[in-house]
This record gives sequence, C-alpha cells and structure tokens, in this order.
Amino acid sequence: MLRFDFDGPAHGILRNHLDLSGTADLEPGAFLADALVDVTDRSDPQVPIADVSDFDELSAPHAYGPAGEIDPCPGVPICGTSTGEFVFGAGYSPPAEHGRVHLRYYFVLRAAHIHYRVNALHGWRLRDYRGTVERITDAQSAGAGAGTFGDEAGALTDVSSSRTTAGTVAIAVPPCEDRGAGTLSLTGGTKSLAVPCGEGPAGAVAYRPVTWHLTGVAAGVSHGRTRLMVLAL
Repeated sequence: MLRFDFDGPAHGILRNHLDLSGTADLEPGAFLADALVDVTDRSDPQVPIADVSDFDELSAPHAYGPAGEIDPCPGVPICGTSTGEFVFGAGYSPPAEHGRVHLRYYFVLRAAHIHYRVNALHGWRLRDYRGTVERITDAQSAGAGAGTFGDEAGALTDVSSSRTTAGTVAIAVPPCEDRGAGTLSLTGGTKSLAVPCGEGPAGAVAYRPVTWHLTGVAAGVSHGRTRLMVLAL
C-alpha cells in the first residue's frame, strides 16, 4: 500500500506528474484499489478518483436483480481473470488551473511477488505509510447478490464496515457499476453520497472514527464482489 502527497501550486502534467508501474503475480483474493483525495478544502473533501478491481477467480461478471437477458460480457470471448502475472500502472497530474492544492493518492494492491517502481515524482512525496485496509465483499454483506440472475424487484445491498479508529476514505462499489438501475447511499463521511448504477465506484472521506454504510436497492451487472473498501487516511 502506497501513499503519495502533493501540497503546493499545480503546474500541470509537465511539472507535477506522478507515475508508477510494476508487476505482480495474481492469486485468489487478489485486488487493486486506488483513490485520489482532494483535501484542499478540508470542510468539503473530494474523491475525484476511486476504483476497485477484483482479480480472483470470482471476478467474472455477475448479474444482480432483474437483469433479464443482459449479456454481462458483450463482445468478450473470455470473461474473468485467471491467475498469472499482472502488469499495472498508475499516474496523475493536477490540472494547472486548480492553483494551490492538497492531494493524497492511495494505491493498494493485494497480490504475490509485487515489484513496483516510481517513474516520476514531480512535486509529489512518497510517504512512509502503514495504514489499514478493510474490504467488504458480497459474502459479508446482508443481501447483496441475493438476486443473482433472479426475477425479484431488485437486489438489496446493506453493507457496513467495522468501526474505524481514525480518519478514512471509503470506496463504494454498487452491484451494478457496469450497468443497471437504482441508486445506493454511502453514509459515514462528511456528507452522504449517492452512488448510482452505471457510473462505477465512488468515494467519500471521514476525518473521525465512523462506521461506513452502503445501502439501497439496485439491479444490474457487476464485475467484482467487493462492495466497500475502507482505507486509513
């Protein structure tokens, strides 16, 4: 798990670029998550980048609720990701027009034999970071996935984290992030966050100890089993 900090005036991609890459061996339970937290306005923190990718043997697409005849893998001959070497990369540059900013970028990878290198660190600092990670999947939630390929009105999602001990960023992944219908609610942060279907994961920040909750009714297609990821700030 890596954390990079940027504090200062943003000058754009040529002067403030962060870039890292590497390889790892995938194994059951492997996942990758990253989050960019903008704390420039501490009273209203933003999470413009929030993503989670599951790479274990369960990562083939799954349908929740009345998905009907939706093909979860349109145009893809093979769905899912088998174990093997994984090549990854990540990068970000704050737009120059944003002026002085305070950014925190978190990169989390659970896999075997991870090798990474920082290719560019212009204006960024790699922090000595030993934060915690909590991952809540369908198997730990109350109701998520209960309507797999079913005919009921929808799939109820009721996911909660453990009580945190300090500030955290939460990444919510609805069971319809690829496509579907419905909107979930992520609570516990500085404000409640709507997480609609079809728009991918979303993130929020809490500065104090909280219990995160992701609740609502939604139906659609998801490529993973992670519903909530909580990272220590």
